[in-house]
Amino acid sequence: MPDLLRNTFREVLSGPWAAIASGARIVLGIAFWFIAPGTRGATFVRIIGVVMFVAGLMIPLVGKRRVEHMIHWFIARPNFVVRTFAPFFILLGVALVLAGRPL
Repeated sequence: MPDLLRNTFREVLSGPWAAIASGARIVLGIAFWFIAPGTRGATFVRIIGVVMFVAGLMIPLVGKRRVEHMIHWFIARPNFVVRTFAPFFILLGVALVLAGRPL
């Protein structure tokens, strides 16, 4: 449902949601870093944590305006382009769940 994704992105860009999303990514990135040693895929979980942390810092560092430009570029893509990202993110989520199981 590409339109639902587009609407979600638009909502995140309005109001305080961008700052909340940024803070949540930073907190989750730090949490993933520290819980990684107790998981089956410690390296993978740490990499995901670093990516989340950097993504969380992106809005304050590059500015909300530039991030808005990137998001508007993405949501302007045709539906089939937006849909091609869904299987990738589903597989990433499954891999993270499997890697995150305790030892």
